[in-house]
Amino acid sequence: MGPASRAGLVRGARLLGVIEPRFGYADSGGLDIAYAVYGDGPVSVLVVTGMIGHIGMSEEVPWYREVVERVPGFARLIMMDKRGEGLSDGHRGLATYEDAIDDVRCVLDAVGSDRAVILVGTDACPLGILFAATHPDRVAGLVCREGWARPFVVADESIQSEGPRTEFMRQLLDLCRREWGTGGFLSITVDGAPDEKTLRSAAARWERSAATPRRAEERFWMIGHTDVRSVLPLVSCPTLMVHNRGDFGYPPELGRFVAEHVAHGTFVELPYDKIYSWNGEAEHAALDHVERFVREELGVGTATAQRLLMTVLFTDIVDSTRTAREAGDEAWRRRLNRFETDTAMIIGRRRGTVIKTTGDGIMATFDGPGRAVEASVALRDHARSLGLELRAGLHTGEIERRTDDISGLAVHLASRVQSLAAPGEVVVSSTVVDLTIGSGLEYEPRVIEDDLKGFDRTFSLFTVC
Repeated sequence: MGPASRAGLVRGARLLGVIEPRFGYADSGGLDIAYAVYGDGPVSVLVVTGMIGHIGMSEEVPWYREVVERVPGFARLIMMDKRGEGLSDGHRGLATYEDAIDDVRCVLDAVGSDRAVILVGTDACPLGILFAATHPDRVAGLVCREGWARPFVVADESIQSEGPRTEFMRQLLDLCRREWGTGGFLSITVDGAPDEKTLRSAAARWERSAATPRRAEERFWMIGHTDVRSVLPLVSCPTLMVHNRGDFGYPPELGRFVAEHVAHGTFVELPYDKIYSWNGEAEHAALDHVERFVREELGVGTATAQRLLMTVLFTDIVDSTRTAREAGDEAWRRRLNRFETDTAMIIGRRRGTVIKTTGDGIMATFDGPGRAVEASVALRDHARSLGLELRAGLHTGEIERRTDDISGLAVHLASRVQSLAAPGEVVVSSTVVDLTIGSGLEYEPRVIEDDLKGFDRTFSLFTVC
């Protein structure tokens, strides 16, 4: 589509105007998560706003207005604010990805959507990837604008290292700290405004409405520590990555990497210099591809996927034979029966599932690593109240769900991690640590000299404090 026809499409969309949204709130763990629904199309498209969102301002900001005008023409549009942002409730700490996954699921439940296309942008892209891997039966397709799994191009880079990219991340945090609320942060992401004063005025209203400077800085700090590359092979749905060629914040190679490492990825590069354009041209260029993608994916099968992301927990009662001998058979059986009943209750309260017992322990799964760690600590402490000592191991990764059992690399790795735990220890893999950043959980690194039995590489392990 040429510039003239694109401009006509933009004008036509604005003449059509915005469908009146239906606002609502989904209850997610006692917090109200705000959402807005536009239209009643044949398929649902759930938009989780990036760059810290505010769905109440979607019709005011030019670069969001295009979405609420265009998408209802081919789908039911659902927009939501992440917890702690915009119209949604929050808490004092950073919202974890586990929290955010819960919020997306609760919004889909609240609007009666069993399955939706998930559309995420910029800092919300890791959330879209994690949700698609954790709840594959709820995701018909994944669309990422300026998408990424890790904010660095070089494999061994991090926000603490030296180099141009890491220096850019530190400058971004400094800019956020100094300029948030004045329009000086968001304005650098928008091209083609009539003048700097108009752009900064619109950007300032959005920034002040979306979040405080401290919350914004915390959010972008979290970006620098996020890495969900290991999850990409578990994204089984069709995935579309749309990237602007000149985006200085999220280089196109970040999106291309995601497309190459998911099961069914497509990468599209558009000839624009910044994330957003004032006149909506870049947004409509991206939405051309989104509309084509959604219409083509209307016939996606609805069978529940078998491969998914889960946190696997193994526990074991230490010296159970000696304890049974000292207590006597009958007393031991009563104590063990009580502990097994309490175990199922403790795990169930944290949305976990006991898959099976393993001698003097259990194997369980959780859809969130934070809840799995909390359950493990609760089980250890409860065991001690009964005169038992427990050790536990956890890993988050790919499992294959069968009728009454699970299998997969994550299962074997969690079992090996548990075997290295000392009495009273809860040991986790580095993947669990990475996915619980911002949760308040504390870990201490363990020095493991030997490789885990059965694996050809070393793993970083941590003990829950």
